[in-house]
Amino acid sequence: MRRKQSVNLWHIIEDNFDPKKMNSQGSVYTIGNGYFATRGTFEENYFGAKAGTLLYGVFDDIDIGKEELANAPDWLPIKLFVNGERFHMTRGKILEYQRTLDIQNGVLTRTIRWASPSGIRLRIHIERFASLADEHVGAIRYSVTVEEKSPEVHELKILLRATFNTAVANDDVMHWESIDQWHEDELVWLLSRTRHSSVRLLQTINFTTQTPGFSREILDSDTAPSIELQ
Repeated sequence: MRRKQSVNLWHIIEDNFDPKKMNSQGSVYTIGNGYFATRGTFEENYFGAKAGTLLYGVFDDIDIGKEELANAPDWLPIKLFVNGERFHMTRGKILEYQRTLDIQNGVLTRTIRWASPSGIRLRIHIERFASLADEHVGAIRYSVTVEEKSPEVHELKILLRATFNTAVANDDVMHWESIDQWHEDELVWLLSRTRHSSVRLLQTINFTTQTPGFSREILDSDTAPSIELQ
């Protein structure tokens, strides 16, 4: 698809999705609050995407006598499944797409109308921002609306999974190692440490829904914990 982007006084708007432009556009749609900044990669966590979250003053060595800002574990990944089919903008069909960065309010939004390979039509609306009230908070609001399904589909099962991506790097340099993870009440925690400067970073996910009837499950793994809503 041909990329179309426009800019007005306070908004940068992208009207078409081009997978070849994902990484270059990631810099354009960065959000931040002065303490941390996160590149505008997508929550679906595409192969080859260069996720990036940098924190003020957190450096790690890249060579003797040299250091750089350490790319932190990615807090963005959210996977959406509908009847077992994973939402992915390179699968199925994109019916409508728009991404907007509101520079005045610091909010990144994305709206997609998507048809799954089996023909289920969804409207997905995602908002993301870095808090100014609490500089340690990044938030995502993820909304899913079913617009259409085939008569053969009698029941819809929607699953959302939020997790960390710990396989992040700066030009193939891995700065962080995971040293612990756990869950407590409705939160999952990931404790990481830079490999050379020994800076510790504690991250947490709180994943809730305003829709009644969803069950919640916490999944442990060797790399990072996840929370599922279905």
